[in-house]
Amino acid sequence: MLSSEVQFLLAAPNAAAGYAIPGTVYNSNGNYCSTTQVNTSVAANNIFPDLTGVQNAADMVDYQCVFVYNSDTTSAMSGTTVWLPTSGVISSAVNWAIAPDPTGLSNYTTTNQQALLIANPQVAPVGISVWTAPSSTFSGGISLGTIGPRQVYPVWIRRTATGIAASPAGFSLQATFNV
Repeated sequence: MLSSEVQFLLAAPNAAAGYAIPGTVYNSNGNYCSTTQVNTSVAANNIFPDLTGVQNAADMVDYQCVFVYNSDTTSAMSGTTVWLPTSGVISSAVNWAIAPDPTGLSNYTTTNQQALLIANPQVAPVGISVWTAPSSTFSGGISLGTIGPRQVYPVWIRRTATGIAASPAGFSLQATFNV
């Protein structure tokens, strides 16, 4: 299995099936996976827009959904863990956290809903109460189990502004697994 076969996809809240339409930054509000990959080298700006001074001062909290996608046609990703490495967190102006979507695993093109759907980025996904902060090792991440060939698993990212004026905030998202 190649590393390029592990992809992070934006959500497509207006889709009628998984992997059917492109996603849009800051409209990754769940429902289905899109065909749009997150550029993991600048993940924050490919999922969240920059915070304004007013939003930062108000300690705004917002949410976005991404899908971990195994695009390989034969190999499963077993023991999959998704985590936010502390070494990839930029700036103290934002606190980051992740949580698995309770909808769980699905085929990437299914017409069954693949993730919770939120009305807008400031509405917390219902049914998620435990959020995981950045960690120095993958063992501090969230376990997604086995993601089979052509399957997706939804994960929510929470961004909480801290009101601290600082340089742009960012993070890196990583998946660790066995083949």
